Amino acid sequence: MAALTGPVDAPLFAVLQESLYGQGAGPTGRAARRALAGRPEFAEAAGPLLLTGEMTHPWMSREIAGLRPFAEAAELLATRADRPPLYDLGRPAAEEVPLAAVVCHDGMRVDAGLSLDAARRIGAARVRATDEREHDGLTASRGRVLARLVERAAGRV
Repeated sequence: MAALTGPVDAPLFAVLQESLYGQGAGPTGRAARRALAGRPEFAEAAGPLLLTGEMTHPWMSREIAGLRPFAEAAELLATRADRPPLYDLGRPAAEEVPLAAVVCHDGMRVDAGLSLDAARRIGAARVRATDEREHDGLTASRGRVLARLVERAAGRV
């Protein structure tokens, strides 16, 4: 399982992933570690094993060979306190470029409610909410999801 899901082929994604969410002042501080600290049911010794989805932890930089060269950079990013704003939160409402998206109701990686809320804030968003596919539906559908997105973006659906 580790070979299929590990960050060996794309180590920079694992290093930068948490920084994608760092908005404004203060460090992200390894948000997953902080969130799980208050949830004993997710402890290593607890059972049954509960999945946590897509997140990075400090131990990954030590234990995954492909991430070791980036350990210092990952820690610097997690502890950086002077984070400039990454996004202009008012800009999406004025957007006129068509945006087509699929929101998966039961996806374990992205909260559907947050995704739908974000879509409502984008001026030209055309969203289809479904439980038909998971997070990887774009690639797993053999082109069907992409074809629907193109149709939606063009206003034909």
